[in-house]
Amino acid sequence: MKGDYEMAIQSADWALETHNPTPEERALANLIKAQSLEKLGDRDSAMGLYQYVVDTYPKTPHSYQAGQQLRRLEGAAAGDP
Repeated sequence: MKGDYEMAIQSADWALETHNPTPEERALANLIKAQSLEKLGDRDSAMGLYQYVVDTYPKTPHSYQAGQQLRRLEGAAAGDP
């Protein structure tokens, strides 16, 4: 399973680097990367990327989803001892 998330990150990076994606496609690729990083246990990087999507692509539906994920992680972090 770890390999699947790593592959998702590589695929998103490839799409961002080799294509000329629209802002919505960029937001989606970064959202996929953030979700994959979170699944791999890299919560801080995931939170940073979720925030990036919210700040950089505010008019996309992916921004809303990234904001929800960010609030969930912030809430979980606030509950950590």
